[in-house]
Amino acid sequence: MSVTRYLALRYLFPHRGWRISYFTTTAILAVAIAVMVQVLVLSVMRGFRADLIEKFVGLNPHIRLVSTEAPLQLANMTWIPAVEGQGILDAGSGVETGVHIRGVTPALLAQMPTLEWALPVDKDPVTAFEMSGVPIAIGVELASQFGATPNSARTVNMIAPFGQVTPSGDLAPNRITATVRAVFRSGLYEADQSLVLMPAVYAKQLLGPQATEAWWGYTDTPMQVSRIAQQLRNDQPDATITTWQEENAALFGALTLERRVMTALLALVVAIAATGIIAVLFLLVSSRQQEMGILLALGCSPTQIRQVFMWHGAMVGAMGGVLGIGVALLGCTVISHMGIPLPDSLYVRVLPVSISIPGLVAIAVGSCLVTTFAAFWPARGIGEHSIMEQLKYE
Repeated sequence: MSVTRYLALRYLFPHRGWRISYFTTTAILAVAIAVMVQVLVLSVMRGFRADLIEKFVGLNPHIRLVSTEAPLQLANMTWIPAVEGQGILDAGSGVETGVHIRGVTPALLAQMPTLEWALPVDKDPVTAFEMSGVPIAIGVELASQFGATPNSARTVNMIAPFGQVTPSGDLAPNRITATVRAVFRSGLYEADQSLVLMPAVYAKQLLGPQATEAWWGYTDTPMQVSRIAQQLRNDQPDATITTWQEENAALFGALTLERRVMTALLALVVAIAATGIIAVLFLLVSSRQQEMGILLALGCSPTQIRQVFMWHGAMVGAMGGVLGIGVALLGCTVISHMGIPLPDSLYVRVLPVSISIPGLVAIAVGSCLVTTFAAFWPARGIGEHSIMEQLKYE
């Protein structure tokens, strides 16, 4: 161990038994609280983002491909033909609303694991769509508008405004009477309010020429779909290819900006906490003038003595960072196991928490850097006075 680090440790623990002074303890606690708040807030924000992404990729295709040709078969990639379009749901009693109609198959239902289903007794999502009539499933918000439940077998009229072509060549409405056989909750208000699922054969029959037919792709790595999409664009340049990230770029761009701004603001909290280190080091420098004079007389350079206090600030930051991260991790674990409930209006049942190891490392390194730079100001005046002036009262 170098002399500078040894002296920094002795100043950090000036008493016997490795006891820390009151002022140093206050500085460490200030850094620890700032780091703890930063980790907790960013972990909760990351948890909300992860929950939102899980709902998006659990309901929507990872890649949409519109082409007359079959898509390129890739490893870990599943392609399912799908049909969708816009229509109107008429439940009677003046309840008419625009809806997004999606044709489903058993293979497509298997790719929607995040949906929470309310189903008839002894039925699963696949068998519910095999019941008599034209079975449909609607979102919980849409069902609440006209009191539909899975066991009520409520009949509604599904209307496609331009679903058929008349003998004169004009487009005319197409109508199908359907029965509500299931109600789902996706966790996304827009989907729960306007999405209608029905067997693909009936969806194609209802939508007619206005139906959008496409290949929906699902992968085990939905966060890397951009690379897969680029490979598909190179292979099929005439195809229209979009990813779930591109479809929701505005939303996730806003979330990313919010997270960056919050990170910057919380970093300022750590910087404010570092001012406590400045006060501690000013007191330490003023109380150790004679010792510094002796060190200068023994041959230590002013730069070496400055390094002592720089190491002192770095150690305070490291101790505060480790303590803050430890308490924050404990808090995240408690929150995760307790499952703190949230209001239904937030569409998240419990407070989500997601911890990022690279984020923790960045926060720890950042706290050490901030406290080290905070120590520079008190240490920069060391060596400005002569040795005789510092030792004249000894």
